Amino acid sequence: MAGVEVLGWIAAALTVAALALKTMVPLRIGLTVASVAFIAYGAAIGSILLVAVFAAILPFNLYRLYQLRTWQRAAEEARGGEFSLDWIRAVMRPVKFADRELVFRKGDPPHYLYYIKSGAVLLEEIGVTLGPDEILGEIAFFTDAKERTLTARCVGKCEIMVIRESDYMRLHEQNPAFALYIMRLLASRLLEGMDMHPDAYRPYTPLERKRREEAAE
Repeated sequence: MAGVEVLGWIAAALTVAALALKTMVPLRIGLTVASVAFIAYGAAIGSILLVAVFAAILPFNLYRLYQLRTWQRAAEEARGGEFSLDWIRAVMRPVKFADRELVFRKGDPPHYLYYIKSGAVLLEEIGVTLGPDEILGEIAFFTDAKERTLTARCVGKCEIMVIRESDYMRLHEQNPAFALYIMRLLASRLLEGMDMHPDAYRPYTPLERKRREEAAE
């Protein structure tokens, strides 16, 4: 078998082996190496089409590999408690709240996730106050009832960044570092809250919800 044909078989074998891998980083590395091998093979046999196709594929694999490595590093930072939320402001919109204004009430549906830019927010049922650079409203997205577990009210004027539920869930799925940060935050708040204020996290009964709705009318 000629050396050029061997190169072609190696490129094909690398592609099959890469696609058989279960984790994304090794898969992207394998496809990158296979693309380089196919480009070399195409050049050796004089196939402009083969060279062009894999020269176009190569940057996509390199970019995805860069993304994956960036997310891995961010996930490692999140495990160590060093994860930065500065980037999240770019995907949120600011909303201003007056003093004593409700951000959300216990039992409300969770339409948004909130990031406090300035001011303070009191979680009324447990007496905890959150300040700038803190996230709130994450727990409700993961409950069976899909409703707010606490009431949040501004203490003084606040500027809060908000993101819709659909956009938040997309970020949660696409960015493993952000997902890990939220899971750690959710676990710590639930454990602390259930330990100190177990009744506050109890969902409304149907009768309590009916009375609340009647009072709101």
